[in-house]
Amino acid sequence: MAFSQIAKHLERTHAEQIDVAHALHLPKGSKVRQIMLHQIRNKGDYEHNCQVLKSGEGEIVTKDQVKNSSVSVRDFLPCQHCFAFYRKTDLWRHERSCKARKGDQKSSERKERVPTAASQLLPMSESLTGGCEEIIHIMHQDDISRQIRNDPLICKYGNALSAKYYHDKSQFAYIAQKMRELGRFMVAVNELDASVKYLHEVCLPSRFELAVEGAKKASGFDPSSSKFKTVSLVTKIGYSLKRAAEIAFGESRMTEDGETESHVEKFIQLLDTKWSQCFSRKALALSLKHEVKKVEVDKSTVMEDLIKLHRFTTGEEEEARKELKESPNLSTWKKLSEATLADVCLFNRGRVGNIGRMLLQTYISKKSRGTFVPSADQVRKCTMLELDLGSSFTRLELEGQYGRNMLVLLTDRMLLSIDLLIENREQAGVSKSNPYLFARTEGPSFIRGLDCFRRCAMECGVKNPDTLLSSSLREQIASCWQLMSLSEVEVDQVAKLLRRSSQECYVLSKNASQLEEVSKELLKMDRTLQPSPPSAAAHAALHWVISMFRAMCRQAIGTVGGVAAAAVGQSPVPQLKERLR
Repeated sequence: MAFSQIAKHLERTHAEQIDVAHALHLPKGSKVRQIMLHQIRNKGDYEHNCQVLKSGEGEIVTKDQVKNSSVSVRDFLPCQHCFAFYRKTDLWRHERSCKARKGDQKSSERKERVPTAASQLLPMSESLTGGCEEIIHIMHQDDISRQIRNDPLICKYGNALSAKYYHDKSQFAYIAQKMRELGRFMVAVNELDASVKYLHEVCLPSRFELAVEGAKKASGFDPSSSKFKTVSLVTKIGYSLKRAAEIAFGESRMTEDGETESHVEKFIQLLDTKWSQCFSRKALALSLKHEVKKVEVDKSTVMEDLIKLHRFTTGEEEEARKELKESPNLSTWKKLSEATLADVCLFNRGRVGNIGRMLLQTYISKKSRGTFVPSADQVRKCTMLELDLGSSFTRLELEGQYGRNMLVLLTDRMLLSIDLLIENREQAGVSKSNPYLFARTEGPSFIRGLDCFRRCAMECGVKNPDTLLSSSLREQIASCWQLMSLSEVEVDQVAKLLRRSSQECYVLSKNASQLEEVSKELLKMDRTLQPSPPSAAAHAALHWVISMFRAMCRQAIGTVGGVAAAAVGQSPVPQLKERLR
C-alpha cells in the first residue's frame, strides 16, 4: 500500500519487525536511521515494481517523480545496492554515490556494467536457466531484451542453442543475436496485435498471417517500394520461428496436450510450405540487389596503403604500451588490446575468429620457442616463409576448422604487448571469470579481430580502406605484413631464401614496389610447392592399379605356398605365408 509518510506508518504498524525495530532503536534524526528506513521503503517498492513488471498491470514506483508523460516504464532499472528505481541513463551516476553501498565494494562503477548488474534484479521467465541467463544479462537492456526475458518460448530456444554449443561462451554473441531476432519479431507482432504477448501464442495456424506481417515489419518492409530494409532477416526469422515451434511441439507431446500438439504441428507445416511463398520473390530480389553492392578492388595503391596501415598499427601499439606502463587505465588498455590483436591477425594467415577466441590459459601454458617440427596440418597450411622462420618466433597451437591443428606465430613485439595486457587486466576492469586473452571488459566475451582490423584501416588515412579488407588479397596482405614485421636477423634469412642481397630486403617496409615484388615471389614459391589435387580419372586409375597389385600378390602367395608345400610334403607353411604377406 502507498503511504505519504512511510516512516510513521512503519513505526505504528510494523514496529515488531526486526529491520524496523533495529532502525527505530537508533536516535531520531540519525543519518543511519534515515538510511535504514529508506532501505526498507525501497525494498517494498522493489517488490511492488517486480509484480507490476510480471503482470504488466499497474504503475511502478520510482525514486524521483516522473514529470514527462512520454517516459516509459522500460526506461528504469533498479540500483543493485539500495533497490530504488532510476532511469537507465542516470543509474551509473547514482551508484557512484549510493549510500547503501557496502564499504568493501569499489566506489566507482563503469557505465557499461551498471545495466548488466541491474538487469539481474529484474523478474525473469522460469524457463530461463543456465548459460542463457548470463546471455540475457550482458545484452543491451531495451524493449527487445525485456521481451526476451519474459517470453518462456524464446528463453527455451536460447537454452537449446546454449546446450547445442556445450555452453561455450565464445558462442554467446551468436546465441544472443538469434534470441534478439525473435525478440524483435515479437515486438513487431505486439505492435500489430496488442493481445499477442508471447511467442507460443503466435504458433497457431490461425495466426500464421500475423506471423508473416510481423516478419515483414521487423525486416523493414516498405509497401510503396516493395523493398526490405534487412532482407536476410525474413529467412532468419522463419528459421528461428520453426525451431522454436518444434520446441513447443516437443513439450506438448511430452505433456500429452493433444490439442496444442495438433495446432503447433499444423503451424510448422505452414512454415515449411507457405512461408517463402508469402514473400514476393521480386521484392526479395530487388532488396537483395539493393543491399549487396559489388566492391571493385583497386590494386594500384594496395602496397602504399598497407605500408601506411603497418606504420599506424605498430605506432599505436608502441604508444599504448608506453602509456600503459606509465598510468594503467581502461582506455589505454583497450587501445593496446585492439592494436595488438589487429597485428597478430594480419601477421598470421589463420582464421581471424580463432585468434580472437584464444584463451588466456592457452597463451600462458602452451607458448614455445626453439626447434620447429611442424605437424602434417601445419605443413599443409604454412608458407615457405613460416616454415623457414618458425623457430625464430613464439608458437601457439590452436584448434582450427574441423579440428585441424592451427599454428599462430608471435613476434617479440607482440609478446611485449600481450604480457603487458595480462599484467594490467585487473586495473582495466576485466573480470577474473573472463577466460579470453583479448577480453572485453563489458562481459565474458572477446574482442573481434576483424573489427580491430577494420577500425585501423579506416583510421590510418589510406586511400582505399575497402581494398585492404578484401578477401581476394588476403594472402598477399599477410605475406607483406610478415615481411614488414621481421627483425634484421630474420630479414637476412629471407634474403638467403630468395637468393637476394640483404640490403634489398632491408627497405621492404619503405619501398612499395620492392615489397610487392618480394611478396609475389614468395607466393609463387608456395604455389609451386603445393601439390595440385588429383583428378577423378587419376583416382580411378590409382584404384585399378592397387586392385591389380593385390590380385597379383594373392596369386603369388598361393603359388609359392603350394611349391613350398610340395617340397616338404605337407600343407602350406603358415609362417611362410605370413612372411609373404
